Order: sequence, then C-alpha cells, then structure tokens
Amino acid sequence: MHRTRMIVLAIVVALAATLPAARLRAQQPPRSGSAGTQVARPLPNATGLGYYEYLPEGYGGGQRYPLIIFFHGIGERGNGNSELPWVLRLGPPRMIDRGASFPAIVISPQLPMQQYAWKSEITAPFVDYILKHYSVDRARVYITGLSLGGGGAWIYAKNHPDLVAAVVPICGTESSAGYGALAGIPLWAFHSEGDQTVTYDKTTAKLKVITGFDPEPTRPKDNQLPGYTAGFDGEKWVWRLGQAEPPAGQNPILTTYEGADHDAWTRAYGNQALWDWLFRQYRAQRIYAPLIRR
Repeated sequence: MHRTRMIVLAIVVALAATLPAARLRAQQPPRSGSAGTQVARPLPNATGLGYYEYLPEGYGGGQRYPLIIFFHGIGERGNGNSELPWVLRLGPPRMIDRGASFPAIVISPQLPMQQYAWKSEITAPFVDYILKHYSVDRARVYITGLSLGGGGAWIYAKNHPDLVAAVVPICGTESSAGYGALAGIPLWAFHSEGDQTVTYDKTTAKLKVITGFDPEPTRPKDNQLPGYTAGFDGEKWVWRLGQAEPPAGQNPILTTYEGADHDAWTRAYGNQALWDWLFRQYRAQRIYAPLIRR
C-alpha cells in the first residue's frame, strides 16, 4: 500500500510540474515554422477570437515586421472554430489563400456570430495580444476592414490614434462622431457612391469631421469609370480620375467607385497603389495638409 501511494504521489507531482510549462508555452510568440503561409488559429486560444495568421517569409529571425489587422464584414462572422474558414471569403485573407504574399504579418480575426459590431472591447484586447506575442514593428501597425469591418477599422483607429500608422476603411459603417482624432493620420478610404447597403455618406461624413470640408460637393458627376480619387490639400479636396495615389502631402484620401455595388473591396485591395502607399506609412509620420480655415 505504501509503495502504491508513493507511485501515485510521484505521478501527481510529475503532472503538476508540467502545468506551468504548458501555460508558459501558450503565452510564447508563435514559432516561425508557418512563415510564408496562412495558418488557422481556431478557438480555444488565448485571444478569445479565432483568427488567421500570415507570417512573412523570413519571420523568426529577430526582425520586426509591419502588422496588418483585417476586420471582415457581417457575413463572415462565426464560431471561431469550424466556421473560421468563412474569414477566407474576402479581403487580404482571400488574397493570401489564392497565392498573394505580403511583406507583413497579416492577422484576420473572426467576429463571434452573436456580435453585430467590431466593438473596442473586442478589438482592443485582441490587437494588444498580437502586439505582445508577434514580432511587430510598432511604428507600422495598419488597420483595415470592409463593410462592418470597415466600421471596425474606423472605430479602432479613432480610439487608438497613437498606435495606428495608417487606416484603410472600405465602405465602413458607424456614425461620424469623434473622428477629429484621426487628423493627420494617413488614411485612404474607399466607397461606391451609389452603395445601398452602407451609404456613401457614412464615409464622407467622417472625412468632413477630420478635415472640416465635405469631399462630396466637388466630386465629378460624369459617371466615368472606374471612379475618382481625391486627396485633401488643406484647402480643398482635389479629384482625379482613377485610383492612383494623390500627390505627396495630400491626406486623407478618398476613392469612390461608380455604381451601387456594395463591393468596393475587390477593386480597393486589388489596387497596387494602395499597398505601395500603405507600406510607406510610419506611426511617427502624421500628414497634416496645410489647413486653410475659411
């Protein structure tokens, strides 16, 4: 009997000794074995959200990389586990799934089905975890999203203006209150002018709060394709046909597409000029066009 008790005690001690190590491993940064590929990180995990992780080639060698956080739309919500692949339907995770590569860490979380907005109490702790557990260049944190996730990108950037290097909201939801906090932060917004799902004024109203000038009155109305891009020069919005980057110093930027299609993201994320612009942005770099008040 005594021998049996000693054996049981030894087993219990051995098991207990492994528990702290197991918890510690759960908190360590992901290994670099998945560099260059997109990997599912389903629930349960320490973030509270299922997500997809893309690590650039060479990750794990001590270098720090830009971070892209992508918030999806309402149709991609799910349970963070068996429904996590729904995140791959649109945006950067879809692009990566189809062979695209990025010189950045790309993190694409899934909003739980019972949620109807990317609220700060959901996004803030998630992003904080990513910043602490991945090799992120904190001067190059980029936030983007589409539709419901475009609203999430607006909200996160508004609430964390000192963390975000650039924000790319596409046909984003949410009201326009409080967006003066984004003045000077590199921002390129996209929206279809006839969008019936999330109306175009959801974007223009926020840009008016940021700059003091509504971009819509001066937008060309000749319906030329693919649409127009405007940059704010401090006095006015300057419109040009197409979706090329405006001249340096113009910020924020707005690209509007002709027609009523809610899908502005396929053209936006397919625009190489956007990515070239994005990866040049750094957090210390605030772009204030020389504002001329009337």
